[in-house]
Amino acid sequence: MVPGSLALWFPLVALACRACTGCVELPDDDQQAPDTAPQDSAEPEDTGPPAPCAFPEEEPNNTLGQAQEIDIEAWACGTISESGDLDTFRFVGTEEGWLRVWVRGFDIGSYAELSLYVSDNTQEYAAIQLNSEDSTDPLLVVPVPDGHTWFAQVGDAYGGAGERYIWELIGSITKAPVEWTVEEAEPNDIMVDGQFVEDGDVIYGTVGVAGDYDWFLFEVPEGKVDIVARVVAKKEGSPLDATLVLYTPDGVVKSTVASGELGSDHDPLMEISLDEAGTWGLLMKSVNGANPLFWYSLEFSMDTEADTGQN
Repeated sequence: MVPGSLALWFPLVALACRACTGCVELPDDDQQAPDTAPQDSAEPEDTGPPAPCAFPEEEPNNTLGQAQEIDIEAWACGTISESGDLDTFRFVGTEEGWLRVWVRGFDIGSYAELSLYVSDNTQEYAAIQLNSEDSTDPLLVVPVPDGHTWFAQVGDAYGGAGERYIWELIGSITKAPVEWTVEEAEPNDIMVDGQFVEDGDVIYGTVGVAGDYDWFLFEVPEGKVDIVARVVAKKEGSPLDATLVLYTPDGVVKSTVASGELGSDHDPLMEISLDEAGTWGLLMKSVNGANPLFWYSLEFSMDTEADTGQN
């Protein structure tokens, strides 16, 4: 089911129509037709205003049941005409791969603080994006199975509306936004079942269901070890807000990180020096939802300095 707050979304736009009006002036009865060679026939010139995009919004389209069908790789556009207005579209027949859905407002001078909701026809896959790492305009890039119908729903995150609350949306099939060397292996929901990783591994995983915790283990030898663990998710279009938690070999929390180098970065970056030998645990968890759209990659590196026994 769509969350209750989402059901309060969108309306808008007037469908831009083109008027093709071309006519040929006929001579008066008492006039002789001009003695000229016949011209090649052609379609009358379209003198009406151009449509603002390939798929102007058609109301009503507030709900998934009213979704307007549009093509992949084509722009849709509209206006958030009143508070709570939701504009809903669907893409049919996407193949297995990665779906990229982008809605822009800031780039075109809109007043809207846009929200983007993407789901499939089963409602098992669903995610909300309020903004991307570098823009107030939402972007979702998610892995999708074969043969599902996908819905995209646009609204204003704060209930704003009016003629200046315009938006443009496009969906496209794209390649995976990250590369990896290892895939997450379930079950790894508790520390003792954690998946062992090594220096240089890049792990791809998903937080597939509520309560899914992804544990990774690594061995720290005697001496000082510098650990770097970096999540890549939100910055590449994942809906995931991740948190990393580091546990000592005794199962005690050593460090918790929920952001990157800047406080505004949603993707955690953990950089820490360790000097206790043993099997350490690294927990990757979601704080904002779980289903197969909530993907991440985890880059792990470990720089070991041998313990020489010297002060």
